[in-house]
Amino acid sequence: MKKRAVPLLLAILLVLPPPCLLCAETNFAATKPTKETLTKTNQEITKATNKNSATISDADAMSAEVDFYRGNYENSERILRALKARHDRNFALWSNDLASLYLTEGKNKEARESLSEAFLLMNDFEAFKNLESKALGITGNEASKAYKGDPYEKVLNSLYLGLLLIDENDLDNAAASFKNGILCDSDVEGELYKSDVAPLYLLAARTQIAGGNQGLADDYLKMAKEAYYLSHPLNRQIVWEEQILLTKKADAQKELKKLLGKDSDTAGEKKINKNTQKKADNLKSQIDSLDKQIKDKVAQREENNKKIALPNFNNFLSQQNNVILCIESGKAPLKVQIGQYGEKAVFKLKPYKAKRFSVTLDKNINIDKNCFSNNNDIMYQAQTRGGRKMDGILKGKAQFKETTAQVSTAFIGMSAIAATATAFSGGSGDSSTVGLAITGAFLVAGLVMAAASAAANPSADARHWSYLPAEIQIIPFSVAGGKHHISLISCDDSGKEIKGLGSEFDIEVKNTGTTVIFKRIFERI
Repeated sequence: MKKRAVPLLLAILLVLPPPCLLCAETNFAATKPTKETLTKTNQEITKATNKNSATISDADAMSAEVDFYRGNYENSERILRALKARHDRNFALWSNDLASLYLTEGKNKEARESLSEAFLLMNDFEAFKNLESKALGITGNEASKAYKGDPYEKVLNSLYLGLLLIDENDLDNAAASFKNGILCDSDVEGELYKSDVAPLYLLAARTQIAGGNQGLADDYLKMAKEAYYLSHPLNRQIVWEEQILLTKKADAQKELKKLLGKDSDTAGEKKINKNTQKKADNLKSQIDSLDKQIKDKVAQREENNKKIALPNFNNFLSQQNNVILCIESGKAPLKVQIGQYGEKAVFKLKPYKAKRFSVTLDKNINIDKNCFSNNNDIMYQAQTRGGRKMDGILKGKAQFKETTAQVSTAFIGMSAIAATATAFSGGSGDSSTVGLAITGAFLVAGLVMAAASAAANPSADARHWSYLPAEIQIIPFSVAGGKHHISLISCDDSGKEIKGLGSEFDIEVKNTGTTVIFKRIFERI
């Protein structure tokens, strides 16, 4: 495979400790990029937008998004460029948003550069740990920290970047990007939701075949099939129920281990009384029951798998298929805060009509729909990629805020009672002084707790990559190099054509390598 350096993507791979070193064979620089390195690829944009970036604010980001979904790409791009030129805590977010806009405009090179910069910041593990530790402060606001993305956003950044590197025939770096996406996909709490993004495995397998590594490609293909089954709509409810059972089982096992005083799997049990033994027996019985329920869910999934028609995965692996068409439909789910203090973040689906597509090449060649990799909806990935350390921290902050508020109210109430008691006692001298001192102490304590409660900020971070589509369908096919025409018909779930959402466009296919095409379809506002 061709080896060449792309520092913005690969410099981060050097600083990752084993086993996170993804592409050690690639010849990239051994120094970590500085701020000057990050800005180098954007120097021209920065010069052009420097004047505007001084007056632009985060509030303008909403205007840019509205312009994007109205089809006013030029104005949206102008605002996003200015936001990115500020190099603030949201640099990776603006970079991702701008990359999505570039893809919609057909600017693959610019999209790759922007995604590479976001990739570096989102996957710098050392910086990630430092930022997380700063967020541990009880009065910190998560949204004031540098944006580094949720696991699903890191996955999609790696997926898009890998596809664009394939388009540039930089297959070593594409392989590294897909591997990184697979690692990010496993950064979730639920065991069944780890690594269930089938396209990552398929595209990783494709790059390995191109490099002559058939054995690793076969492993990736096997995992792609498992991921496709797990994430298929027919299995999602069962997987959800099974994951709940697995979580309950893990919790029961932890409680049992703590109860019996086991510090390790090989340590002996401490001496316990009858009451403790009874609790232990109940937990063991509960674990046995959960095991049986889990086995039933697994059996249901396996039965469902027989009804699921797998796409022709060999089409993804075949190097003869020199075009990869990526259809992006709909709009990204909305991330919002809920809870008494906004300490939880949830996703809301933005409805979209186009679910199926008919693709015709040069007006007479129908692309086989069995070649489509579908069911890659962003909402599902966003909903199942929770469980970050930050979620527990924010929950703790919310509890701290509520507790200190309650204690503050109690102290201030006691100060009022003490003041009333002192006034009615008619005391003088030392007794009056003591009464006033007690009143003052309660009041001061109450005010201190009130201040602590007010300072605690448990709000969840609602920032998200809002320019993403609702779903991605990836379609490989073969065609001779040169100019070709594609007719795309959008259909709803029933297969009925949606008027006004079709598209006719030309593509230029390279004579060598793989040409990657992105086409965005959404209802304009």
